[in-house]
Amino acid sequence: PLETLAALMLDRHQRDLPDLSPHVVLFPQPGAVPRFREALLTAAHHAGQGGVLAPWCGTLDSWLQSQAHDTGELIDEPERDLLLLEALQSFGQLRERYGTWPLVDSLLSLFDELNAHHPTLPSDVDQFAADLAAGYGLREPIAALHSEANLVHTLWRAWNSHLQDHRLQDRALRRRLLLASKPPAIDTARHVYMVCPVDLSGTEVNWLKPLREAGRVTILLHGGVRASGYHPDGAIRRCYEMLDVSFPRSPEPDSAYGRFIESVYADDTDIGARAHSFAVQTPNSPAENRLHVYAGGDFEQEARAVDLAVRRWHAEGVRDIAIVTPDRKLARRVRAL
Repeated sequence: PLETLAALMLDRHQRDLPDLSPHVVLFPQPGAVPRFREALLTAAHHAGQGGVLAPWCGTLDSWLQSQAHDTGELIDEPERDLLLLEALQSFGQLRERYGTWPLVDSLLSLFDELNAHHPTLPSDVDQFAADLAAGYGLREPIAALHSEANLVHTLWRAWNSHLQDHRLQDRALRRRLLLASKPPAIDTARHVYMVCPVDLSGTEVNWLKPLREAGRVTILLHGGVRASGYHPDGAIRRCYEMLDVSFPRSPEPDSAYGRFIESVYADDTDIGARAHSFAVQTPNSPAENRLHVYAGGDFEQEARAVDLAVRRWHAEGVRDIAIVTPDRKLARRVRAL
């Protein structure tokens, strides 16, 4: 995606070169920024440009903060905990049932989600419970759902009223307000590029839609979209759905190995049946010499096996190597080796 974006910007804004500074590029993580700058400079050199004035690059949050004016005092996490603790004083039964701090943590997490998606909560709690029941596919609200709906409805409204009355904001609320208001500098940014968003929220989509209608935003997605929307492209499918964009037709894999990978992630049958079916269609496994299973005797042996595999690939001229593991300790040891 970084190389694709660099080539796209150089081609689209050729008349403005070497000045790309009026444009904005948004990444999910700040770590992509230096890599993109390097890719852009390399692409510019290949295009005969001595250099370029880079666009503004960073995350959506950092862009919003750079455009923010004084919209209220920002409270930190300890202050937020204490404020909600104060609001829960009249809910003694809840605090006794769930525990004070677990209740505070879970409610603040819920409030953050509500701010991220910014649903329009009806003023009437009965209607709110009915909306929840409809969302869950229930014919009518059940007692437990109505009780929790009343709790959330009461605390959510009280929480926001308390913040507004004292001109206070937590980070989630400030982000929602910034997304709801057009940053002044958006008028000077000629075009916004959003690269690989994988978890768009409702407020982000609402921020993007006016830019899309004005033709001033380009969203680059990395991955395919299949009919089932199953992993690993479910996140891409959700982006299309939230943005009301029609799905492109994904090409069929043009190799036996590609079809093998597709069959691994398909969700129509259990994996044993898929493995048997694929073996019948393709007697000679395309994964041979490409996928291996290794069982280490202990942690150190496992780390050294990974280290040895990387060294072998590097000696064979392979340069793009990734190690994926959920074990941070293993990752640190492999990096040290």
